[in-house]
Amino acid sequence: MSEITKEEFLTLYPQFNSGNIPEAVLTMYLDLANKSIQEARWHEYHKVAVGLFTAHCCTLWLEGSTPNNAGAAEITAAGAAKGLVGSKSVSGVSVSYDNSSIFSDFAGYGSWKLTKYGLQLLSLLQIVGKGAIAVW
Repeated sequence: MSEITKEEFLTLYPQFNSGNIPEAVLTMYLDLANKSIQEARWHEYHKVAVGLFTAHCCTLWLEGSTPNNAGAAEITAAGAAKGLVGSKSVSGVSVSYDNSSIFSDFAGYGSWKLTKYGLQLLSLLQIVGKGAIAVW
């Protein structure tokens, strides 16, 4: 089995190369991804799947992290569970998103729906997990 190294991950996803994620956290998520994403099932997509898995976990970790000098309010806000914003208004401009049609296919996948990396992994999983398919 060929595991994806930290260097390979950071080549695929250079946005995580900034040093904002502690080495132990990145190593843990990469190890978890390498053990969870089976190369025998993903074949040539294995490296991308491990990268998406790790990027998803690192993104969620970053959402809950705070600077060393953060106060109690910042730490509490960073650790709070966040849902999707349904609408927002600022100075007469408003935005509202309805993501129910996007997420309905992924019912039961929990936090995997919270990042673009998780959604991409789930989309690929639906294809890879099906085995051989014929389109008529």
